[in-house]
Amino acid sequence: MVNGENRRYDYRHIFVLQKIFILLFLTLFLLTSQCNASENITILTIEDIISITIEKNPDIKAAKEKLVSVEAMARGSGKWPNPELIIGSNTGSIERKENILLSQLFDISGKFHLKGEKSEREAFYEACRLQEVILETSLQARLGYYDYCTAFELFKLQEKNREIFKKALEKSEIEYNLGNIPQAEFLRFQIEDARAIQALIYAENQLKVARSAIFSIMGQYDRKNTEIAIPDINSELIKIKEIKEEEILNQALVNRPVIKGQEALISVKEYEISIAKREKFPDLIVSYRRDSNRGDEPEENGVVFRFSLPLLDYGSIGSQIDMAEAGQRQEEAMLSSVKTKVKLEAEKACYEFLEARSLLTAFRDKILVNSRELLWKAQYGYEEGAFSYLEFMDAMKTYNEIQREYIEAVYRYYGAVAKCERAASIKLEEEL
Repeated sequence: MVNGENRRYDYRHIFVLQKIFILLFLTLFLLTSQCNASENITILTIEDIISITIEKNPDIKAAKEKLVSVEAMARGSGKWPNPELIIGSNTGSIERKENILLSQLFDISGKFHLKGEKSEREAFYEACRLQEVILETSLQARLGYYDYCTAFELFKLQEKNREIFKKALEKSEIEYNLGNIPQAEFLRFQIEDARAIQALIYAENQLKVARSAIFSIMGQYDRKNTEIAIPDINSELIKIKEIKEEEILNQALVNRPVIKGQEALISVKEYEISIAKREKFPDLIVSYRRDSNRGDEPEENGVVFRFSLPLLDYGSIGSQIDMAEAGQRQEEAMLSSVKTKVKLEAEKACYEFLEARSLLTAFRDKILVNSRELLWKAQYGYEEGAFSYLEFMDAMKTYNEIQREYIEAVYRYYGAVAKCERAASIKLEEEL
């Protein structure tokens, strides 16, 4: 009897241990799967977005391949023509059965050397064009990131508004059923709740659009398990910069690749003028000839020096010179136009920055402080019975509207900083 009870006790003990083991196994499995899920999520910062954009954006890829093509052409240009070897029967005499002719052109006029330098300047122009594409695409990536951050913050704000108006509607319905508020006031709460729902739907759609725009400019980067980091826009943490317009303008005229590329095109036209003028100069062709005769006659070997130059110019060389000179004047005029556009772009960026900085400063120093005080007074007045709940909700709406404008002002400021950096091709060490 005792043994039977001991056996039952052992079975129960084993059953309890099995349960504990299964629970521990399930707990470990859930924790591990959660850790793996969190590890697989990639958080993209603004630096990651710009880096991926430079690597995978199709416009940048196309500009890179164009540069590779032009550089390859530049490596081959400027070289002397390859030596020519002709092996065959000599048609000048029936006595000879074999002829070997080896010829090489020597660039004593310098045309090929000038062509090589011209190709190098063309490659430099393409390199400048690539830098402009990178700068512009990186700017669009940054602005897209700021648009996404704005949409994200506004979506979160609308979520809070929706919860506030939902609770307000529930409370007003109770008060209306009790007869404490008129029907018109209850209908007002219903309208405000419906507007909050529509605003939330619109904010959600704008967030999706902004997210798609970022991944599109990154070259269709994998969107699965990928999140975008959102910075803290606490007004106390934002450092407002001082940017001097004169410095931005000077740096833009010095650093912008588009100006350097246009100057390179002027050099290309100068080389074309020199090349066209060198067409009047002679070229030296050195040939080695070996003739094999029939029978026992000796072979004839020899080196021949020949000069090649145009005897008369019926207008082709002169027209090439005129075309190259006209092209040079055109590129010089284009340089003046490019500098004007760059200067205008820099001035516009500075004006936008000054406006955005002024607005953000006003929010940080005055508007946000006053809006918080207004909301606190409205809440206090409602709790003390001085204000109705509808008046308190109006104060809440005003506060939320100011929060929305502040969010837009913050990222408008960061966008203005990015445009100044783009215009001047410099880094202002933005804190974000």
